[in-house]
Amino acid sequence: QIYMSGPTPPSAPAPAEPDVSARARRLRRVAAGRMAGLRLVLDRLEDSGNRAAVLRSCEAFGLLHVHEIVGLRPSQQPRVAQKVAAAAKHGGNRRMRRGVGNGGEKWLCVHRHETAAACAEALRGAGFRIVATVPPPEGDR
Repeated sequence: QIYMSGPTPPSAPAPAEPDVSARARRLRRVAAGRMAGLRLVLDRLEDSGNRAAVLRSCEAFGLLHVHEIVGLRPSQQPRVAQKVAAAAKHGGNRRMRRGVGNGGEKWLCVHRHETAAACAEALRGAGFRIVATVPPPEGDR
């Protein structure tokens, strides 16, 4: 089969549609149905395993956008600060990229912000209302 790029001359017959597999049609249909109107925000997750699990869940539930606050809290230890900064610099934890169950990030639009205020400003600027859950204090758990 010959596929032409650009407009088809009027005298030539239209090219046949490529044979698209059922799997490819399903992937396109699912991708078109992703939820762009609901966004999840991750606030300075330190455990790459938890981050990977959340990203896989977002992908599984059909979310398209995830916002991640990567800036450091003043209370973070220097050791943790170095790990988080290195992960942010390289686009995520290197070890995480090698895992079998990881990789959901490639199907998501991950937006990184240095501060919670910058994240909130970006979301409000895009017309979103922010709803949050906060874990109870340590003594109440």
